[in-house]
Amino acid sequence: AIIGRPVRIRDFLEMKHYYPLTILEIRDNVVEKKYRFVFNVEEEDYSVYQDKYRELIKSGYVNDDEIIWVTYGVPFLVPLLFGFMLFMSIGDYPLLELFGK
Repeated sequence: AIIGRPVRIRDFLEMKHYYPLTILEIRDNVVEKKYRFVFNVEEEDYSVYQDKYRELIKSGYVNDDEIIWVTYGVPFLVPLLFGFMLFMSIGDYPLLELFGK
């Protein structure tokens, strides 16, 4: 995760393709916060975390106003494909103009 941002849990529950960097877990009837810096978009599903946080709100362990850190999760293949398509459509003309003179 390169870029994270703080959001309220209620906002996170409506977001698509955002993964929590703040993981909330219940241990001995106490909410524990753990922070992570990496995750695997291919192995994890953000909706699982959304369901888990909905349950924590419903059971009264957390408030939906609580702030957590999230980041946008997109497989690397998507930006790579976008760059390839851009290069194939306009070529290296912008680079030649920028550095060629």
